[in-house]
Amino acid sequence: MIIYKRDIVIISVFLYLVIISTQPSILESTEVSLAGHMILEHLFFFLFGAMSIMLGEIILRNLVFLSLPSSASQSNKNIRNISKNKNIMLDRTSLIFAIVIKWKYLLSKIFIVNRSGYRHIWIIASVFILAIWHIPSIFDFADRHIQVHIAQHISFIVVGATGYLAIRSFGESFNLFLLLTLMCMMSFAGLLFSVTQTSLYTVYSVHDHNEAGTYMIIISILMLLIGFPVYLIHRALFHTQIATKKQE
Repeated sequence: MIIYKRDIVIISVFLYLVIISTQPSILESTEVSLAGHMILEHLFFFLFGAMSIMLGEIILRNLVFLSLPSSASQSNKNIRNISKNKNIMLDRTSLIFAIVIKWKYLLSKIFIVNRSGYRHIWIIASVFILAIWHIPSIFDFADRHIQVHIAQHISFIVVGATGYLAIRSFGESFNLFLLLTLMCMMSFAGLLFSVTQTSLYTVYSVHDHNEAGTYMIIISILMLLIGFPVYLIHRALFHTQIATKKQE
């Protein structure tokens, strides 16, 4: 198997999210207040969706590796050389090969959108799903009906997956735009919640709205003062390393 440190982190976080998602008491605690619902729960399911895509890529890579002849595992250098060799054929009679083919077919259906020039569909899907569920009447209805509420959670996982695909598809310019958009939307919504005197979502009190708004404004400010500069520095260092390697 080919497991990197990054893979271990992704697998660990994904398993942790799975454990949380199977504990109703934990999820219910995040919905006691509107702040928990709007911030913690959204973050949890968005992260779950993104991690599912990352984990899928790890599984696919290792399924392909396990399907290679045993001699391919002699060294990392041999693995890279063999993976580049187009003449190597997988064992078509093996169960692993069948799994790989099914998985590759599924991923090809997902990622064909990127290759066909319709990458913006990921953004449209994410915005549409979020907009629908945050209409006050639909939000309240989902909160009162467990089946609809579960569907809401699943759709948020989809938003995390499609959002991650959009980030992967559009590159750094889009990431900067997305980060700035998130900060602006969160600060605007936070300001709206913090000053409202009526409950937009009737399942929560006015105090819950004001409290959620305060937290959202604080988080947007932290994103602007800490998250945004950290991202810029990280990308600058990344490109500096690439430039240095090219010069060498």
